Amino acid sequence: MANELKARYATFGLTVYAVLIRASDGQAYNGAGFVTVSAAAWPSYFIPAYEQDAANGTGVYYASMPANIPAGLYEIWFFRRVGATAAPSDTLITQQYLDWSGTVELGLSSITAGGTGTFSVTVGGYAAGKDPYTLVVKTPMTEGYAPKNTQPTLEQMSYMCWSALSEFGVNGTSIVCRKIDDATTAMTFSLDSATLPTNRTRVA
Repeated sequence: MANELKARYATFGLTVYAVLIRASDGQAYNGAGFVTVSAAAWPSYFIPAYEQDAANGTGVYYASMPANIPAGLYEIWFFRRVGATAAPSDTLITQQYLDWSGTVELGLSSITAGGTGTFSVTVGGYAAGKDPYTLVVKTPMTEGYAPKNTQPTLEQMSYMCWSALSEFGVNGTSIVCRKIDDATTAMTFSLDSATLPTNRTRVA
């Protein structure tokens, strides 16, 4: 693969280069590996970008992802080189993120049908089933209810709201909220009146 890194600049005929930054720790690629960014080593971060149809001037610059870069999320910084060698003082043209599979850029083309009415998404840098979408949206929450007068977790609050709104019984001045099994008591509340209540207080 080649020309995975792309930039557009209004001025033609420039010396443009890219700097590859690993998003997880901010280290820069120096041709051999990822290192802490430093001004002295800046020239080693140079990844050449070439203007397309340079003879006619397009301002469209392409650079290629270095070989053997592992899967993960990266930042790409494009600079206009001002002096004889690359330097931190060069003009920044644009910045972008690249979700890299190890061989190709990941994007909408990595979404493939996984069966009737379902889809699977490949997310770079995450183990199978451990991407944020699966963990947050598709993974069942652990049922739980915070004790009285304690701060709940998000999972506990979700179940507490569900129980208080949809799975409860009223007996006189007592409200019993049940767990998802429709039998076990999750919370109990007390009303200030059995006929015309104006206040509800959690008891347990």
